[in-house]
Amino acid sequence: QELHLSPRRSGACAGYADMEVPPVVMQTFMRMPEPMQERLKVVLMKVMQDMYLPALAALPAAMLLAYLPHFIKLGCIVKQVGTRLDNQTPRSSEKEDFGGLTKLIRRAAGCHSNALETFPLFSSAVLLCRVQKVQPLVVSKLAVQWLSLRVLYTALYLLGTNDVVAALRSLTFLASLRANMQLFMAAL
Repeated sequence: QELHLSPRRSGACAGYADMEVPPVVMQTFMRMPEPMQERLKVVLMKVMQDMYLPALAALPAAMLLAYLPHFIKLGCIVKQVGTRLDNQTPRSSEKEDFGGLTKLIRRAAGCHSNALETFPLFSSAVLLCRVQKVQPLVVSKLAVQWLSLRVLYTALYLLGTNDVVAALRSLTFLASLRANMQLFMAAL
């Protein structure tokens, strides 16, 4: 099967016939090296076969994002204690004093825990939307919105050294929760 990209797409694809590809997207695509164009065509073919693919791709991205603070925390601990890291009871080291990095380590641990707590809610909402056959673009939009808010949340959590940033982090969390609830509502 071959994919032909043109400014206008013809044929029905999950109710999105006659969607126009913005000219800037076409211009960017045409400037890409040939191997990149071919790889992108393969990805686009997969998306056209399963329009839920962008939303489903948010799931492994969310898991990677959940572990980013963990590895930041681990890097900070190793920087402070070197090879004396207690790998037999690594979670007990979170309670220790690591000088100037202590607060960052604790924020990273909290961020990691929060991400692991919110992931099941998000993944179940995305999968429920697929099972219930919610419009794929709606699901993808909300999944990307949730993931974008979680990226911002992670940055604010890790960099949150004052009350204003902490408040923004909390608002970002609530916005991501809202996006997650919208996914559930779309499916129910």
